[in-house]
Amino acid sequence: MRKLKGFTLIEILVVIAIVGLIISIAMVAVRNSKERARITNVFFFDGIIKRSLGAYSAGIWDFNEGGAATTTQDFSGNGNTGVIAGADWTCAGAANTPSGTGCSLYFIGANSDFVNCGNNNSLNIASADKVTVMAWVKIIALPAGNAGVVSKRNATTTNYELGITSAGKIFNYNGTATNISIRSVPIGQWRHIAMSINQGTVTFYLDGVADNSASSTTGTVHQGNLFIGKGTPTGEFFNGLIDDVRIYRESITLTQIQKIYAEGAERLGIAKK
Repeated sequence: MRKLKGFTLIEILVVIAIVGLIISIAMVAVRNSKERARITNVFFFDGIIKRSLGAYSAGIWDFNEGGAATTTQDFSGNGNTGVIAGADWTCAGAANTPSGTGCSLYFIGANSDFVNCGNNNSLNIASADKVTVMAWVKIIALPAGNAGVVSKRNATTTNYELGITSAGKIFNYNGTATNISIRSVPIGQWRHIAMSINQGTVTFYLDGVADNSASSTTGTVHQGNLFIGKGTPTGEFFNGLIDDVRIYRESITLTQIQKIYAEGAERLGIAKK
């Protein structure tokens, strides 16, 4: 009677190696599938936002040009191209952009650093109208007074302004009154800030969470330029990094702001706060 021959050690090791290879391939496929699902989810949210808010877009600057670019494109369709004065591109580094990919603009808090987005009528918001202004910011140093992140001001008149106080609070200014948030924006961390004005009330948002509300409208419409990175034509300079600035001619809902924040946090690769 013939004896059955068992597997040799080499044969067993070969089988183990093959099984391990199959498992590795399967794990890569699962990871790729999850990544595709994540990306699909991001674009799904982004598509919803664009379809629902596209008609209200006054200005959208994603700051991804980088390199030697001296302007930044407005994706709202209104042609509000931003002219970069002094601010530096920071790209492909975790300390520079939230995801370590793409680009943002670095403002050193001096009078040479800002973006001039012009005075197109699409950026003028009448006091009876609604407006939402938002941006991703990373504060390097707090200002001595106030620092403008997005501002529609000239030498004597303010239409609207979103900025940071010396205590790190979010503020809005309309030429006659300043309102501030309850919570502060931490230094050295990427955070999403927003203000929304509707029917005489301004509401602040930090990382997609509603903060303080107060009585406010926009100020006087004027032909001054819209600035990113400073509050006035000659002062209130922001010291830090700014990314993905948006202005909507609508007081968008909490749900919409949360979707924009979640989409941004997912796209930028940071943990939701």
